[in-house]
Amino acid sequence: MLINMIRPTPDISMSDINSFEALIGGVLPDEYRHFLLELNGGRPEQCAIDFDFNKQGVDDYIIGDFFSLNTDAADLEGFFDILMYDIPEKTIAIASTPDGNYFLLSIKDDSSYGAVFYKDHEIEFDEDEEIFSLDLNEVPKSMCKVSNGFNSFLQKLYDPNCPDHGME
Repeated sequence: MLINMIRPTPDISMSDINSFEALIGGVLPDEYRHFLLELNGGRPEQCAIDFDFNKQGVDDYIIGDFFSLNTDAADLEGFFDILMYDIPEKTIAIASTPDGNYFLLSIKDDSSYGAVFYKDHEIEFDEDEEIFSLDLNEVPKSMCKVSNGFNSFLQKLYDPNCPDHGME
């Protein structure tokens, strides 16, 4: 895994992951389990990511923190409880931006499983009116798909201070 954390977090065990999965009622993708076991979140050095979210006219974003298990700040369990009704069912917040938006990981048992989505906190999500199903090509207006999987999400990250970004 080629990502460096500026602010590392404590190590966790598979037992910690199993407990979290019991809480969320789903199974985490293997790529994300590996990330948690190896790094358990933190603040990434490669914190910028580009993607197209036409709803807001922005195409580059900064990740403030990847959430972690068994920590006081940026805790996966805490954010699961806080955001339970603000994000689609069977998604979990795995990272945040400095301005309060989120990156979500789908644990839904459909074609979205393992995909990473961006969620704008200023656009409300109404679970009674909005459908979240990639099988039906439906994504809430407050969200957009960033990558098909967690590892491809990590591969899109770059250091915003690197002058060579985008030059190949």
